[in-house]
Amino acid sequence: MARKPELYLVTYHVDDDRWTEFQEWSKRIQAACSQHPGFLTSTEHGADEGDDNAVSIVILFDSASSLEAWKMDPRRQALCAEAQDAGLFSFHTRGSVRTNTLFWGLWAPVSSDSDSDSPPSKQPPKWKVYFVLLFALYPTLLFVTRIPAPFIKMVPIYPNMQLLIQASVTMFIMNFIAVPLSFKLAAKLKFLSPRTSFQVLGTIAAYLLLMVAAGFFVQALDAAFARP
Repeated sequence: MARKPELYLVTYHVDDDRWTEFQEWSKRIQAACSQHPGFLTSTEHGADEGDDNAVSIVILFDSASSLEAWKMDPRRQALCAEAQDAGLFSFHTRGSVRTNTLFWGLWAPVSSDSDSDSPPSKQPPKWKVYFVLLFALYPTLLFVTRIPAPFIKMVPIYPNMQLLIQASVTMFIMNFIAVPLSFKLAAKLKFLSPRTSFQVLGTIAAYLLLMVAAGFFVQALDAAFARP
């Protein structure tokens, strides 16, 4: 049975004079979470209008079991105890939301177990998902057009059926290998989380440079193995 992604939502109320300390603590706990098995991505954003001191952190795990393991993680428990002892926030709410994946990187709530009425998720911006998918698609096409495609074209069937087989191979690699790896890389780089414009542009530049390098590498292999 396929595992369903699980969202974990925590909303904090932070006093104005503790905001800098809270932000430093938030970075540490999100960094620890990003190293936990099953972590996919996280976002931080303001909560509902009417409470300027509220901030929500939404974390996406690959399954409910990964989320439960994170809740029991000694690093998380130590950081939460530290924040509570220091009084970094006056109160907080938390809850989990089981989701169905609608499309790569996008999800929809299915069921909720939360003590908060706040919105369960804030999905990554579509333009960020675009770059993550592009980074998965380009190497997939480089592989498919050079390895399976020539053999598929040898099959004595109608050309449109050959195209269907090639598309099926491409989608299989994308769905089960390339896209999950690309999103894990994006999570490690914190690309889907709120960041400064300089950091975002730097990550995009790195993505593009890696794709260009991959293209030149494959082209060099083509030249090396080409028949005289």
